Amino acid sequence: MKLIALITFLSCYAHCQYIDTVIPADLKNVTRFDTKLEKQLRILTVSNLMNQGWKMYAGHWYRLFQEELMWIPAENFCRELGAHLVSIKDLAENDFVHKLRKKNNIWIGLNKVRDTEGSYEWSDSNPVHYLNWDSSQPNEPEVDCVYMAYNQDLHGTWFDYSCHAKLPQYFVCKLSLD
Repeated sequence: MKLIALITFLSCYAHCQYIDTVIPADLKNVTRFDTKLEKQLRILTVSNLMNQGWKMYAGHWYRLFQEELMWIPAENFCRELGAHLVSIKDLAENDFVHKLRKKNNIWIGLNKVRDTEGSYEWSDSNPVHYLNWDSSQPNEPEVDCVYMAYNQDLHGTWFDYSCHAKLPQYFVCKLSLD
């Protein structure tokens, strides 16, 4: 709608006598329509996400996928949904994700920065401010990906692991509707 109004405005700019009164009123209506439509679409989207098993926490949507995939295919799967493997910014979010995992290890979006030993990044490009490594981790310089451990006693601690491993690792996608 905005595009149609803009084309109308540009095409008749030189020819319309009452451009100041006609077009701005139309643009206001278009803006109101777009705002109302955006709200309705957001409500439909939220309803669909809830029906598909997504859980909301702190303004983001999370979903556990019980598929045994390697890290890169899991990240690609999340991207196809407009999401990424989960990034974790603090202890509270780590606890939330830990409760989602249903007695399985899960891939998270943390991975080693290429050609940089000891530096990690989130697959969604969020800054790394929080880490929850197990006391023995990271311990394998040749592996690049990270999972959250199943064991209840470990309280959602993280382990480095091969990105190409296909063991019973489920994964959590994190989606932002912003």
